[in-house]
Amino acid sequence: FVEIDTRDNQFRFPRSSGDWTGKGIYLVPVSVYKKGFHAPSLGTIQRDVVLYIIAGSADGHYTTPEGEEWGWDGEGNTVDNMSGLAIVPLSTPDEETRNVMLIRSVTDTIPTIDVNCRGGDFLFHAGNNGHILQLEGLDRPDGDTDMIQMGTTGNRLDSFEYMAGQHPAVVIPKVGMVTGERKRAAFRWLGLEVPSGGMVGFEAHSEEEGEVLFRNNTGTTVHPFLHVQYVNGPMAATAERIYGPFTVPDGAEHTASLVGWPTQEEIFSQIDLDGDGTPEERESFFAQDCQVPLGGPNDCNRNGIRDVCEIVLGDSRDVNLDGVPDECFVTVVTATASPTMLTPTPTMTSIPQFNGFDANGDGRIGPEDLLLLMKEWHELVSN
Repeated sequence: FVEIDTRDNQFRFPRSSGDWTGKGIYLVPVSVYKKGFHAPSLGTIQRDVVLYIIAGSADGHYTTPEGEEWGWDGEGNTVDNMSGLAIVPLSTPDEETRNVMLIRSVTDTIPTIDVNCRGGDFLFHAGNNGHILQLEGLDRPDGDTDMIQMGTTGNRLDSFEYMAGQHPAVVIPKVGMVTGERKRAAFRWLGLEVPSGGMVGFEAHSEEEGEVLFRNNTGTTVHPFLHVQYVNGPMAATAERIYGPFTVPDGAEHTASLVGWPTQEEIFSQIDLDGDGTPEERESFFAQDCQVPLGGPNDCNRNGIRDVCEIVLGDSRDVNLDGVPDECFVTVVTATASPTMLTPTPTMTSIPQFNGFDANGDGRIGPEDLLLLMKEWHELVSN
């Protein structure tokens, strides 16, 4: 139930975790639940729009050169001063949910977005007229602020730049596009760590060629993989392939184009070392073979699938970008009242087997067992 105080003109909604109070209540017509439509149709908006949303452990602060702003500032305060909103976004009364969609006309000034990290993963998504632009940030520290700047060509959203905040960032960018009638392609980069203040850029370069561009301004050479998903409706064909790694020096632009898809499944790679529009390096790449011998050197978790394929396809995480799935790291906990955790150690082959943690077989668990474990692991990793 909702209590309404007509004298003070405010309401109270009791909850076990804390009451909601305020001076405004939004009512939803019962027809929403009877007719099956749960959001306004974008088709009713008579102009081209851009859809933005930040989901996960972060919220967004959108600003324009004219001084307008919307969202949540770095202190978590709500700000709401932006014209041209096609649909006015709403959040919960106590602002527990900040993953709110923002819809804005593409003819209005494209905003700069400060991503206020809250400790964890986040996903940024923007979509407009056949393009999707996404970026996933992994395990971003609470209190950090990343920056995203969108770009347009002819009133069409087609690119974005990302700059890491106070801490280095492991990110997974994605660009999707319509490449023809009932044809779609999505490109995802993996293996990118952006240093504090470093910047990377991504662009839907040419839909006819199925071409994307990656710009490296991190201050160092990077070696990303490219994960491509492709659908060709007329041919009833789909494909999902992994390419790379590509070597992209600082200040260079890397362009990747589909070649002969869906039958040939080749990528044509071009590197423009100085960003002057003329590529200095050209090379064709064929997809990685994801099937490997069970338990081989590229199969740390012994499932017959190449480690990099599992990481790129999202079946495993690789937060430290060492090319080894995170589940292949183990942590030893000593049998004490207050467990002591060792640094995770990669298990590239079989782990030495012991009777519990009684490594030396003397019938008790103590510091000697821990030292023996460390010695065995040192020899294992050295080999």
